[in-house]
Amino acid sequence: MMEFSDFKKPVREAAVVVALACALGFGANLVHPGGYRFVPPGEPALDGIVRIDAAEAGIKFDRGSAFFIDTRPAAEFRESGIPGATNLPGRPESSALAAIKANAALFERPLEPVIYCSGEACDSAEDFARVLLGTGYRRSVYVLSGGLSGWQAMGYPVRMNEGENTGR
Repeated sequence: MMEFSDFKKPVREAAVVVALACALGFGANLVHPGGYRFVPPGEPALDGIVRIDAAEAGIKFDRGSAFFIDTRPAAEFRESGIPGATNLPGRPESSALAAIKANAALFERPLEPVIYCSGEACDSAEDFARVLLGTGYRRSVYVLSGGLSGWQAMGYPVRMNEGENTGR
């Protein structure tokens, strides 16, 4: 049978090895040009933005667990969009902020916001998400990667200016 004193030496040796490894890692981090920064260089990134693809957005659409926000200009939104989406401006930031305040009840619902713009080259959806989170919104905000063009490419329904839906 092993005694308690038999464990002291291996535990002490393990503690010394861990302490040495930490000290070596910290020292290497200090001299490495790409080492870890203990204080962020600028404003920390806002948590809560989740990028999703059209397939995941489609699941949320089909389940009715999300509401969609189109951040494109109103003229583009009138031409086409995801059925049931609300058009709120993504730019400029002051317009997005005013739209969020004017539509506060929209963000109090238990549904998840999925924000989109026209496609990959468009980043007004991401800008809108950052403004929304900056207002104190504490739940996850989903940004549709690929925007409306990615949604259409997957064959999901699209509302056209006549009010008809195309797609599956």
